[in-house]
Amino acid sequence: MDHRSSLLAAILAVALAGPALAQQQPSADEIRAALTPKPLTRSLTRQIVTEEKPPSINLRVNFAYDSAEILPDAEILLENLASALKDPRFASTRFEIGGHTDARGGDEYNLVLSSRRAEAVRSYLVARGQIRPAQLSAVGYGKSRPADPAHPEDGVNRRVEVVNLSAASAAK
Repeated sequence: MDHRSSLLAAILAVALAGPALAQQQPSADEIRAALTPKPLTRSLTRQIVTEEKPPSINLRVNFAYDSAEILPDAEILLENLASALKDPRFASTRFEIGGHTDARGGDEYNLVLSSRRAEAVRSYLVARGQIRPAQLSAVGYGKSRPADPAHPEDGVNRRVEVVNLSAASAAK
């Protein structure tokens, strides 16, 4: 492979990896947009159409192995999350911080681990992100809600999901 081909291959690899990297480390604006309720629309029969699910975003927060210790490389992501949640439009909004695991390990073990990790993120957002505690709840789901049910042991299932609870209750 000559120099131009190598350079082209490197540029192509970065371009293709760009969206994947951005999804792993979304900006505060991207998080804010994902958590903002979409405007209600009307169907042809003039019925109001609401979202089926409340606005949410899945985040890959890195923890130490078998632990709820947040790793330093996750702090930028959590700072982006805190910045998004401080938006004045979210001043009276409640959010759920949901912890999820992959299917490795037992049900009870994964439930406890996911709960501890969700609480670690909540605590970080309160202490370092200066988010009001009343705005955040933490819950662990273990392996009961995989992001990719076809591949339950895949790492994509290990995540923290932030859900706009106020949008969920307003849609009811």
